Amino acid sequence: MKSVFATVVLFLALPTFAETSPAMAKILEALSRVPAQEAQKVEEAKPAEDSSPKSPTTWQTSCYNIDDDVLRQELLDEGTSWRHRHIAYEKENCEAAYLFYDIHYKVKQDGAKIDLTHIATAYTPLTAEVAEALNLIRWCGLDGWKKDEAQSIAGQECGDFKVPSKGQMLYSIFELKNDGKDLFLGEATVAKPGTTPENRHEKLSTRAFQK
Repeated sequence: MKSVFATVVLFLALPTFAETSPAMAKILEALSRVPAQEAQKVEEAKPAEDSSPKSPTTWQTSCYNIDDDVLRQELLDEGTSWRHRHIAYEKENCEAAYLFYDIHYKVKQDGAKIDLTHIATAYTPLTAEVAEALNLIRWCGLDGWKKDEAQSIAGQECGDFKVPSKGQMLYSIFELKNDGKDLFLGEATVAKPGTTPENRHEKLSTRAFQK
């Protein structure tokens, strides 16, 4: 299951909506020390119902590949907050999920501009194998990883990446196309990483979310 931990590192770039994968040697080494187990297909948790007057809207991307990883994203728009979930799968066509990477944002919108405040960030390993390997290397400086249990990584050092802390801002953009059927989010670049209003994202991702 090589792609399991390539994906762990890959997800760390995604709070800024980028899709670049840092080095992964340490995580792959840990994986090699974990006894192989039969892949476990895990049913994805359904978003909780919202009791507010505005019904939440769920957007999702199609299934896609980055290197050897099979991925999909979901975005639950609750009006003043977003729950952005990245899902990694063991099989093509997005079957057998093994890892969730969840980011919860408070959202302030001004036209096409969105100011995102980090509320929480967490990993959820969905198999015992993934949880065991994360524990072996104390990923993000943490142990106690357990199958199907989310663990906060906000503000933690995860390899060469520091996860955004609670309250940290991300300044981005979005655009609806095709009569509101497709949602495109801003994407970080070197010049426009989205860390301040002045360097707000200007480039849109080419990956569409659909209802």
